[in-house]
Amino acid sequence: MEIHERLDNLLSEDPSNQDKTRALIIVLGDLARSHIEKSLNDRENKSSSIGAIIRSRQDIHILFLNRFQYLFMYLIKFEAEEDSVNNDYNNLIFYGLDSLVQELNANKTVEEDENKDEQQNEGNKDLVIDNEQVRIVNLIYNASFRIKRKRALKDVIFIPVNRTKPICDKLTRIEDYWRNIC
Repeated sequence: MEIHERLDNLLSEDPSNQDKTRALIIVLGDLARSHIEKSLNDRENKSSSIGAIIRSRQDIHILFLNRFQYLFMYLIKFEAEEDSVNNDYNNLIFYGLDSLVQELNANKTVEEDENKDEQQNEGNKDLVIDNEQVRIVNLIYNASFRIKRKRALKDVIFIPVNRTKPICDKLTRIEDYWRNIC
């Protein structure tokens, strides 16, 4: 399910429902942020129902993060806090983890000339996840699913910006591993 469909589903829920979804959407990276902002700008021109407006202000919050360090620190803080506003959420939605990994690839220094040649031989450097990125992604998935278990969340959802890229297949395999472990 794409992020726009997920947002439409969240906004269309009945605001008076006791078992409604209260979601924190964490948008990762510049590309994902531009998709969300464009979507919100397009949505402004459409009329929204009163219920959707209430839901968007009370039960759905969006957090924009553009670095893995910030995401990991936020997740650790979220997990550690006992009595906080964070307890109000029953869903965590991450949008753009693939985009953030690709941005990390783009920001790599020239120190890894050998790896660069190998990546170019494989086709596109954005498609490769190196050991550092696997470690970081594993930390993110581990923390996310620990929070799900500790806070008894309904679900933790990861939505890629572009599902067609091979990097998404690799991230999905890692996500499935942590989903089954936790």
